Amino acid sequence: MLQNGKTIVLDITIDENLMKEGTLRELIRQIQIYRKEANFKVEQRIELSIKTDSDLINDVVSSYKDKILSETLAVSLRDNLSDADISKEVIIAEENVLISLKGI
Repeated sequence: MLQNGKTIVLDITIDENLMKEGTLRELIRQIQIYRKEANFKVEQRIELSIKTDSDLINDVVSSYKDKILSETLAVSLRDNLSDADISKEVIIAEENVLISLKGI
């Protein structure tokens, strides 16, 4: 863009950190949607399971585990929730992710 003889250039490149933060936000958003679908109370604690073959998603879950637990009111992140109240597959960052929640 040219204005008053000056050019402004925006770098809109998405770097790895920005990609991970966006993936984290989408993951938390989906968990919150499923909390609502399961009719959990706003303050209700849950157990959480996130399964995927995606290296990106697994890296995000590993790097931001505490943030995910805190923002979703999850007390644990388990490998498997066979007795989940809700379990759904979603696509995040073009990867399949199985999210399971159990109210406690």
